Amino acid sequence: MARHVFTGFDSAWTRTNRGAIAHLVVEEGEVELGAPETASFDEALASINRVGAGADLHIIAIDQPLIVPNPTGSRPVEGVFRPLLGHLGGAIQPSNTGRIGMFDAEAPLWPFLRDLVADQDPLAIPGADAGRFAFECWPVAAQIAFASQSGQVQRLLKYNPGRSGTFSQADWVGLNLLMAESASELDLASIAAWFEASAAIQPRKADQDKVDAAICVLIASLWWRDGLAASAMIGDTTSGYIVTPISPSMAASLAPATASRSVPFQTSVPYDRSAPDLRPPRSLQPVAIRRATLEDAAAIARIYNQGIVDRVATLETVERSPEERGEWLAAKSDRHPVLVAITDDSDIGGWASLNQFNPRPAYDHVADISVYVDRGQRGKGVGEQLLVALEDLAREIGFHKLVLAAFPTNMPGLRLYQRRGFTTVGIYHEQGKLDDRWVDTIIMEKLLR
Repeated sequence: MARHVFTGFDSAWTRTNRGAIAHLVVEEGEVELGAPETASFDEALASINRVGAGADLHIIAIDQPLIVPNPTGSRPVEGVFRPLLGHLGGAIQPSNTGRIGMFDAEAPLWPFLRDLVADQDPLAIPGADAGRFAFECWPVAAQIAFASQSGQVQRLLKYNPGRSGTFSQADWVGLNLLMAESASELDLASIAAWFEASAAIQPRKADQDKVDAAICVLIASLWWRDGLAASAMIGDTTSGYIVTPISPSMAASLAPATASRSVPFQTSVPYDRSAPDLRPPRSLQPVAIRRATLEDAAAIARIYNQGIVDRVATLETVERSPEERGEWLAAKSDRHPVLVAITDDSDIGGWASLNQFNPRPAYDHVADISVYVDRGQRGKGVGEQLLVALEDLAREIGFHKLVLAAFPTNMPGLRLYQRRGFTTVGIYHEQGKLDDRWVDTIIMEKLLR
């Protein structure tokens, strides 16, 4: 059985700095991500040789320019990305041999690449059966690609805790959840699980390096698996290049700059200037949604109790009776209704409610929301359809904003809320205790336009 290794190296850049390295090993049907670790150039090379020993195929994605012939200014490929990054609130650093310690003749990058003994032709990687390959990638470009494929608002997430003036904990969570969803869609469960765990931490600079290394692993896997069908190579091996996943909208944004600068742009992803910024609509099995009645109390109690027992959606620990839920329903005002979803077998598969956020009149236009789905209906789109209907009803009633609290471990729920345009406000650390352990909650909001 072939042994394949995909490595991501968030480069140390200079001799004194540290980056991070991560390895995904595929062998005998098992796919496993080793925990990313910080690493200098020498430590990264040793790690690559150790994990890659005996590998039939080893692909190494490196977050640092590998071809820098220009003595001043920027490489042409960096000029291609600059307008798009400016639009999204970011920037790209120029690469040139005048940057001492990074790209001059004595920079540690060059002996690292020499001792790596890898084929550095990126176009030789897609579909390769054997060999060691290295290529340049850029996690920021991957963020743009994956975000636009997911239909999420296009701005760069500020997730580097080393930059205290711009770092956002909410963006840290959002970036990790975006990458977890992207890994899941690539059937890379171990990488998705790592990003999910990373989303819940209070990071330091080293943690951001590890995230970038894991993103490089995603880029390497996708480039080998699908090549130009899902990614692009922008630039060339003479003046410098970047390999990145790409979406139609991202390709449409970059194409004019590549043409005006005569920079090679290779991709099979179809695009035009009016390419949508969204994936095709998700295929959902339609359910009927109506307002709840007192007769629904037993089903609502059953589904709510599943959420309590499963410890996935609420800090509540005491199960509720149909009678108690009936009283709760009866006390609900027209401004704070409850919806239920009716499945094909005429059973209630989930419920959602608008709840009073705060009794003070100043908060009259803000509603807290709840969404619960029956165990047997999870993953079938019931929750999404309930949430869409709840948002429409909230607008009709006159609410301006919806808020919610979710567990960092409730990944399906968090991905749903992100798809629907909810943004993370922050994290309540150790907000409650479940089963004698502290639990964090993530606070999210959505303005209803």
